[in-house]
Amino acid sequence: MTIRDRLWKTIFEDFFQDSMFFFFPDHANEIDFAHAPEFLDKELSRIFPRSLQQKGRVVDKLVKIRLYDGATGWLLIHIEVQGYHDPDFPLRMFQAQYRISERYGKLVAALAVLTDDDHVTAPNAYEQSIWGTHLRYVYPVYKVSAHPPESFAGSVNPFAIVMEAAWYGLKKHKLDDEGKMKIKFALVRKLLRKGYDKDRVRKLLDFIDGYVSFDNIQLHDKFAEEIDKNFKTAPTMTIEQIVTQHYKRLARKAGREEGRAEGQVIGREEGRIAGLEEGREEGREEGREEGREKGREETTENHIRKMLLKGFTVEQIVDVLEVSAELVAQIREKITREQG
Repeated sequence: MTIRDRLWKTIFEDFFQDSMFFFFPDHANEIDFAHAPEFLDKELSRIFPRSLQQKGRVVDKLVKIRLYDGATGWLLIHIEVQGYHDPDFPLRMFQAQYRISERYGKLVAALAVLTDDDHVTAPNAYEQSIWGTHLRYVYPVYKVSAHPPESFAGSVNPFAIVMEAAWYGLKKHKLDDEGKMKIKFALVRKLLRKGYDKDRVRKLLDFIDGYVSFDNIQLHDKFAEEIDKNFKTAPTMTIEQIVTQHYKRLARKAGREEGRAEGQVIGREEGRIAGLEEGREEGREEGREEGREKGREETTENHIRKMLLKGFTVEQIVDVLEVSAELVAQIREKITREQG
């Protein structure tokens, strides 16, 4: 799975309600969002055997939703995100429809989001006919390249920012880093101006940053500085503050979990060797502490690596992770040697 595949899967889950109002404005009000959507990713492996998945015939998302209509009860939505032109795509959509429908005994609503930059008209139907028997399966298609930024003028739906970032992502090979800087800056300006809460800002930022990425990682610093300078009076946190808190939270959580797990293993083993209750207790405590310390060290190094690769300066990393500048410098030299 590519980075962009993961971005799409995550953004649809994090902003599912917004995506429904974006792609199905005439029907989204029929959904009872008081009941959380159920993402049936595990079921897909049963519906589509591995042999078919290897040929690319795998549904990106299958979602079970509750409707206000008591007679219908619930509905399945099949969402397929396709990043390349495939002449067999309509057949795949049809196969997904009848396999899912057969499995659950329900009608299936479908959506195809095409993220390729091919100028070929996107098919929205599968047809076959023989001896007077005719089959036609029609499904809605959203072609990213056919919806430039002006298409989203005035939209208050956060998913419009997602699709605008996706449109610019198609132009990535045509833009230099300075052009990407201007585009990302404009997208974040829109994002902050709408006053979304900090968690939604962070998730949207992750998509924007991943979909329209810089070639020169040092420009991440410049981008963060520009955001901080221009949005000090914004009604939400600055991008740099969001990223800083994000890394602190990950470092603390991972450090606690890894240290606890390894400490328990070491503690139990040393306790058994000692053979005495006092020895076991002492061994467990020492093992926990040693495990926590080792876990923190490994986790800290991983996060230093990630931040260096994202273009953070030594000073910023020291401030965020509360580590020594010498340690950051050592890891940066190690990365340089590994990259040859």
